[in-house]
Parts: sequence; C-alpha cells; structure tokens
Amino acid sequence: MIRFGTTEGATLTIIQDKNNLRVVGPAQHFHGYKYSDATDDGAYITWSANQQEVIIESDPLGLLPYFIYHHKNLTIVSNNLLEMLHLCSSNVSVDWTAMAIFIRLGHHIGDDTLFGEIKRLPQNSLVTITPNGLSITPKPSVPFTGTSIKLSDAVEGYVEIFDKIITDAVQSRDFELIQPLSGGRDSRHILAALLKAGHPPNLCITQALPAPQRNDDVTISESICRNLNLRHVVCPPVTNHYKAETYKNSRISYESMYHAWFCPISVFLETLPTSVILDGLGGDVLSESKTIKPEYYHLIQNEPVEVLANKILGDDTFLKTQINKTFARMLAREPATQRLSDELRKHLGEPNPLVSFFLNNRTRRSIAPSCWGLFGRRHHVVVPYLARPLRSFLMSLPHDYHRQGNLHTLAIHHGYPELQHYEYAGTGPLQPITLPSHLRNIRSSARFNWNKVQTGMNSPGLTLARMLRNCLSPLDLVNSMTLDRKLNLLRLAYGT
Repeated sequence: MIRFGTTEGATLTIIQDKNNLRVVGPAQHFHGYKYSDATDDGAYITWSANQQEVIIESDPLGLLPYFIYHHKNLTIVSNNLLEMLHLCSSNVSVDWTAMAIFIRLGHHIGDDTLFGEIKRLPQNSLVTITPNGLSITPKPSVPFTGTSIKLSDAVEGYVEIFDKIITDAVQSRDFELIQPLSGGRDSRHILAALLKAGHPPNLCITQALPAPQRNDDVTISESICRNLNLRHVVCPPVTNHYKAETYKNSRISYESMYHAWFCPISVFLETLPTSVILDGLGGDVLSESKTIKPEYYHLIQNEPVEVLANKILGDDTFLKTQINKTFARMLAREPATQRLSDELRKHLGEPNPLVSFFLNNRTRRSIAPSCWGLFGRRHHVVVPYLARPLRSFLMSLPHDYHRQGNLHTLAIHHGYPELQHYEYAGTGPLQPITLPSHLRNIRSSARFNWNKVQTGMNSPGLTLARMLRNCLSPLDLVNSMTLDRKLNLLRLAYGT
C-alpha cells in the first residue's frame, strides 16, 4: 500500500528571531509518497513548521528535487530554484567547480547547484530549525551488504521482489494508472508485472524522438499495446529545441541538460485527471546499465579514484572551440576532477561502489528531476525500482552480474515469457533530418548562440562563424546543440 501526499511543490521561508521563528509558507507539507508499511521508504519531502521549530525530512535517496538556502537568520526551502533566487539573489555566488562538472557530465553531483550558497536538500536527513540555529541530522539507515548468490537465484529473486512491489503499489488505488512505455527494459518490466498482477494500465504513453534519433521506441511500444489491446498515445517529437529547453529548465530548475524531448508528454499529461504514473527510474543502473562501462570496474578496483574521475568526465577538448580563455580558466578540469573524486570516495564502502555512485548522482541528479518536474506536476509519480527491498537486493549482488550487462533482460525473459519475443529499442535506423526540421534547428541554434554572446562566452563574430559552419551539415548542427544545452546553464548565472 502507498500513502500519497500532494503533487505540488512548495516554498518555505523561515526567519529566525531571538525567541521565535517567522514562517512564510505552508505549515504542513507532504510531497510525494510513502510506503504504508515502511515510513522511511518512498520518495518524499515532508515538513512541519511553527513559531518554535521547523522539521524537514527527506527520503532515503533524496529523490524529490528540493533546495535549501541558509544565510545568517534566513532559511529558504523550495522545489523551485528560480523562485529561491528571487528571494536571496543578492547573497549567492556561482560555484564554478559545480559548473565545470555540469558542462562535462550534463548534471550536478552530490548536493551541488550552480550556486555555492544553495544546495539540494540532503538525502535521508532531518533538517531542524529553531530560534537558536539550523542542524542537519542523517536518519538511521541499515547498510547494504554484499551476498554470494547464483545467477539463476538472482534472476528469480529479482522477479519475485519486483512483482510484490508492483502488486502492493496498485492495491486499493483511487487513481487511474498511466504507464510511460518506451522500447526499453525498465518500462516493459513494469508493464509485464502489472499484467501479471491483473492490473493493466488505463493508458500507455510513448514519446516520439526528433531526428536523427531512432524511432523504435514508438514502433515497439505500438506493437506491444496493439497486441495486448492496451490504450496507447504517442506524443509527437519536439520541433523547437530552444523552446523545449527553456520549458524543461523552468520545470526542473536547471538540474540536468537532458529530457527536453519529454516536453510534449509533459504538456499532454497536464490535460489529464490526476493519476498514478509508474516510472522506471533506477531500473537501468540497478540491473543493466549502459552508463557503467566494464572498464570502470577495473579502474575502481585497481587505480586511484582520480583516474576513474577523469574517465567519467570524458574528453572535453570540444570546450576549447566553444568558450574563450577566461571561461576556460573558470571551468578548468582539475577542480572538477578533484570534486568528482571526493564524491566517488563516499561510495567506496558500498557493496557495489559504482552502482551506488551512479544511483546517487546520475539517477538522483540527472533523471529524477524530470520525473517530478515534467511528469508529476499534477500526477503521483511512483518509482518501484527504488523501493528499498528491491534496491537492497540488487545492490548486494556480485559485481559480475552487473558487469555482464544482461541481468534485467534475463529477469524479463524468465518472469514474463509472453513479452520476451518483442525487441528492445536502440537498433532501429536513424531518422533522416528533413529540410523543414533543419530550418527549425537553425532558428533554435541561433537562439542558443545569442545566449553565448550575452554571457560573454565568445565574441559575436566567432560565435556567428561557428554557427554558420555547423549549419552546412544538419547532423553537425544537431550535435552542436548538445553543448548549447549545457552552456545554457550560464544564463542562470548571469540572469540573462
């Protein structure tokens, strides 16, 4: 059973006086959901506020993207970074190391934001504010321990635990069920478990991707829904990349460069009555990750963490052609490597340090914000892969089962044979970039490049010359906008 809170975020401002607190905002707040049989499991933010004490609680992984600012006698907590900046803009400064990491990864790590004085609300914590000050206390948690288990038993255990989580999630529900369905494993496993439990979704929804990306998410999901007689809606692809990026950033507080392609689904969902959305967040990193490369296991076991940090940051020579020397110095690689190394060290004691690191950083900081910012504006988003029983089981498995990269495929084939004959997305042909699409991309690129000029990243002449060169090739133009999305974060730093 699941207990739901509100689907709406909130802002709480607390001013400490000598003998009491002045509180602006809702005195009680519960955003997200909790499992009824485990009060510390779920994805949620809660707070209770009065004139003597404010207590704020975050879920074990800190999945809901809330931020905290504290300076002298003022504390602000909000899910809206832009609103926070209006309330405290004179006392914040750019964290250039956080920006340097974002430029390379496309998301923040730890509790960083673009501003040194504003942080993500820490995970698994109680924040207590009284007239005497602010304290942050980690909540007790049971550490994960590694287990030795046969692969066949791991596959069987995966299916059994996940089936129970899905069955419990849909019991006595008061809302209709929406299933985002791609051509991948995470959403397919959810759909298969729902069908086994006798609770097919009321609606499956798929996002078509813009060219030149593959479109097999659509063809595969259409085939599945047609054969299973499920209601299915396909949202059209994004056509204006700049507009989508602006919309996405306003909804997820500039947390990630990704997921602007979900904007059509986000707009469509807001036309529907409040429902429950079962999202596949975390399924990849916990059981079949394409992000955790096999060489990472060798590096974390045999080399200093700085070597792995450099490998994760990737090749950044492209920056030399996109920003001037002043910005290059502020976005230097060395501080980014050191901070990423420090974050990696926090996970070295876990049974699987790599899964722990990417779950707590990429999943939490890059992907989760879209679940609640784009999908959950009026719907209850539930992330079954991150329920503690399954998370504990999968994170404790031997490294080899993660390294071989097919655990999730094996589980789906074993537990749901009726769905095993459908292909997975990622092998279909690339879509051609049509002339109308290329012309729209030129307009979007012009807007992105104007932002570069406004923030001083490069001279107008050089920016224009590079854009015109990219316009000669439709594919080069699309690729150039990948970096543009990252650099767009600088608009927030300069208020442009």
